[in-house]
Amino acid sequence: MDNESKIKRILFVQQELTDWKSARAWGYNFHIGLEEGFAANGIEVTTLLSSWFPVARRLCAAKQFDQVWINDVIHMFEPKGWRHYRLTMPDLEWLATLAPIRLGFVIESLKYTDNDYREAPFLSNYPNILKKTLPYLTHVMAIDENDIECIRDVCDIPVTLLVPPVPYYNISRTISLPPTVKPVFRGSPYGERAKWLKIPFIKELLDHQLNYGNDGDLPEIFDRLHRYLYPQAIQSDNHLIKLYDIYLDSIRKIRRQSFEIYLNDLRQGGSVVNLPSYGKVFTGRVYEGMAAGRPVITSKYENRPRMNALFEDDRDILLFPPDQPEIMAQQIRKVMDNPDFGRVIATNAMHKMLNFHTTEKRVCQILEWIATGREADFDTILPENDFKPMQSNQTLDIAPQKLLEQFESGFKKQLTPFNFFKYELFRLKRNLYKLLQRIEAMVRKLIN
Repeated sequence: MDNESKIKRILFVQQELTDWKSARAWGYNFHIGLEEGFAANGIEVTTLLSSWFPVARRLCAAKQFDQVWINDVIHMFEPKGWRHYRLTMPDLEWLATLAPIRLGFVIESLKYTDNDYREAPFLSNYPNILKKTLPYLTHVMAIDENDIECIRDVCDIPVTLLVPPVPYYNISRTISLPPTVKPVFRGSPYGERAKWLKIPFIKELLDHQLNYGNDGDLPEIFDRLHRYLYPQAIQSDNHLIKLYDIYLDSIRKIRRQSFEIYLNDLRQGGSVVNLPSYGKVFTGRVYEGMAAGRPVITSKYENRPRMNALFEDDRDILLFPPDQPEIMAQQIRKVMDNPDFGRVIATNAMHKMLNFHTTEKRVCQILEWIATGREADFDTILPENDFKPMQSNQTLDIAPQKLLEQFESGFKKQLTPFNFFKYELFRLKRNLYKLLQRIEAMVRKLIN
C-alpha cells in the first residue's frame, strides 16, 4: 500500500496491566509489538498505555492524529481493581474527538456455552461492555468470525476478522529436527482444559508449567515500574513526558525480551499444544508456536470457515476435536514417533507465517481495509513492501534495570511537597488494598 497518500499519524492505545502475573498473558506480538508494524509501514505512531491514562490528555496535548487504534475495547473497560486503570465513557468521548477514524480490537469471543458461563460468570459481561464502547468507534476487528454479524447488528460500522500476527524477526527461519521429548503446553488450567490436565495419559504426555515466564529479573522490574505508579503527582508537563518515555521504553524492552524467552521456552518441546479454551478460536499460542518453529497441535472448532481455512490439517497444523482428548494424544504421538513428519509440519507453518501473518503485513492489511473496505486475503501473498526495521530510541539500548533506576529517581525528584503528600496517600491506599487481598486469599483458603 502506498502510505504516502494515506494515513500518517496514529494514536495507539494499548491496555497495560500493572502486575507481571497478570500482564504476561498479553503477548508482545499483539501488544506493543504492533509498533513494529507501524514503523514498517511508515506510520508516525504515538503509543499510549492505559496505565498512564489518568494523564493521557497531558501526554497528547497539541498532537494531531488521523486514526486511533484501541487494543482492546472490552478488557480495557472491565473493572479489575489495581491490575489496570479502567477506561470510562468520558475517556472514549475524548478519544473520539482526536481522529475521524477509531478502530477497536475485540480479542475475545462474545458468545459462550452455558457451562462456560457457570464456570466463568465474567464472560457474560463482554457483550454489554462492547455495546457501550461501539458507539465511539468507526471500525472494529473481531477475533471470532461468528461475532461479526452480532457486532454489525448492534452498530452499523465496518467489521472484519482479526487474525493475530507475529513480528517478522521473531519467526524462526530454520526448523531444527524436533526432539522426541514431551510437547509443551503453556497456559492456565481452567474450564475444560483443567479437566484434561487431570487425565493420566494427558499428564504423562504434556510438559505443563503454570509459572512460566517468571524467571530472571524482568518480572521484578515490571512490578517495580507499577508498584506505586501515580503520574498525576508530576506537575511539570515536560518532566511528565520525559518520565513516560522512559517508562514506555522500559515496557518495550521488557516485553521484547520476555517474548524471546517465551519463544525459546516453546522450542524446548517437540511440539506446542494448545488445549481447548473458552474462546472457540485459534488463540495467540497457535501463531507463537509456529513462530517458535514447532509443530502446533490445537483444538478445532465448527462453523468457523475463515479461521479453519488459515491452516491445513496434517500439512501445517495438527487438529483435534475439543471434546476428544484421545485424538489429541494421537496427534502428539504422531510427532514424537516421527520427528521428520513434525519438521515438515513446522516448516510449512513457518512459510505461512512469513507469507501471511507477520505484524508488518497485518498492519498493512488493516490500513488497506480502513482505506478501501477491501478485507484481507490470507491466501494471497502480499507484495514485499520496503519494510524498514522499527526505529529504536536511544534508551532502548539501555538495560531494563538501568531504565528502572532512571524512572524511579526521576519520578521522586519531580514530587513537589503537596504532590508528595498525595503520592504517599496513594501508596498507603495501595498497600492497604494489597493487604486486604492477602487476607481475603487466606480466608478463602481456610474455608476451602
